[in-house]
Amino acid sequence: MADKESIVTRKNFTTQYRHDTYPRLQGRLANSTVSGKSVFLTGAGKGIGVAIALAFARAGPRVIFLCGRTRSTLEETRARIQSASPTVKAEVIVVDIGKGIKSVLDAFSEARELDLNRPVDILVNNAAYLAAELVVSENPDDDERVFDANWNHYAVNVRGSLALATAFLRNSTAIGPTIINISSGAAVLDHVPLIGCYSSSKLATLKMYSDLSYEQAHRGLAIFHLHPGSVQTSMSAPGANSADTGMYNWLLPQTAQGPRIANHVARESTSAQLSADFAVWLTSSEAQFLHNRLIYANWDVDELLAKKETILAGDYLKLGVTGWNSTAY
Repeated sequence: MADKESIVTRKNFTTQYRHDTYPRLQGRLANSTVSGKSVFLTGAGKGIGVAIALAFARAGPRVIFLCGRTRSTLEETRARIQSASPTVKAEVIVVDIGKGIKSVLDAFSEARELDLNRPVDILVNNAAYLAAELVVSENPDDDERVFDANWNHYAVNVRGSLALATAFLRNSTAIGPTIINISSGAAVLDHVPLIGCYSSSKLATLKMYSDLSYEQAHRGLAIFHLHPGSVQTSMSAPGANSADTGMYNWLLPQTAQGPRIANHVARESTSAQLSADFAVWLTSSEAQFLHNRLIYANWDVDELLAKKETILAGDYLKLGVTGWNSTAY
């Protein structure tokens, strides 16, 4: 049996597992390529989306499109950008990505109209849906409600992500577009209680976007799958019972693992600022080796850069199956 200290996990992939932004990460944000570009950000009215909007605004884009379902919260985000980064143009676009391709295509058309019909450079796929449910309810009387709640994960997280990718590529710069896919470590962890359908929807999007990176290689499409860390947000409250999706005390009695998880999350909570700064850093040329890989915002950037050749040589941080080479045909 392997020595416990020799086993590589998400917690020790870099020796420093960060919980908040830090000077060396912020110092590298000057290397980002956001300046003068356009950014289309979904889920921009709440939680991580607000922090991402502010971080990208600080990087000096030509325009940032703040997208989501609720105009009032999007306007609040825009007001914060106007206060913190007054030279940056921020536009509000109301769209529900779960409604499908037409709604999302219309949103991108609106974005281009607001920007002299210029193409969009960067998509940040941040909007998501999360419900705390067993995959199959233990109560037959609850089947219809639980089924609908669980199926909505695929309507928003998978269908919506496909609509976003389609509309973005129809309206993006011809060469070198970028997608930052806000993913989740839950997609690849063995089991996280009560979020089986959320986890599988995130895994489906991860695989879908991974395949898209190969299909669009001729355009130089860069895709990064970013786990933002254990960030406490309004979305994480309904299903929050792990260090990788967030946690709220009201849920703990629903799982026998509650006390263990509560102790773990208390140690592992991540700031939205760390996730946001890391997302901006991913646009830099020095981060391009992380293209089409699942990355934790908690991992130390200097250590990741030091491990670049190891990551590339081992083809690390990509989807696969243990026990055999799933990349071989």
